[in-house]
Amino acid sequence: MIQLSDVAGLDLFIELLEQVGQAPVTVTGSSMCPFLAGGESVIVERVASQDIRLGDLLVFKQAPSSGGHLLLHRVVALRRRTGQSLWIQTQGDACRWPDTPVSSDQVLGRVVSIRGCTPQRSVELYQREQRLRAWGIVLRQRALRRLRSLVHVPVRVARRLRRALSMPHNGS
Repeated sequence: MIQLSDVAGLDLFIELLEQVGQAPVTVTGSSMCPFLAGGESVIVERVASQDIRLGDLLVFKQAPSSGGHLLLHRVVALRRRTGQSLWIQTQGDACRWPDTPVSSDQVLGRVVSIRGCTPQRSVELYQREQRLRAWGIVLRQRALRRLRSLVHVPVRVARRLRRALSMPHNGS
């Protein structure tokens, strides 16, 4: 299985995608838990920008300003602009906030199946049930993000008010 964390693995992954159209990869990290756990294997296929959909799991290269790392995260928003490349907002299932948006040029491929750590865990992601599950995850992430933004503003205001009330008054 290919590990994307080393340079040789990354080169092999990109070569397989270009020549064969798909490549197996071992997932590392916990940003996609509980849907994907570290150590599970996924099959990644090349994908055209017009075929990218909400809920897809994409492997993409971050911009150098964001670290230039490879990530496997879920698409939570898309913006198609005529004459320009596709703008893609992604987020790990276990992450509180979305990633920096990427363009379709940064996308290396889309996860089409999962081969888990156990033989019982084998998932084809483009069956109807899995697409519905992906949509559910996207909707949950959007709702949580909106809720956090509503709670965050009053918390900041309360902190400022608390600081202002606890300051000693000079000479009055």
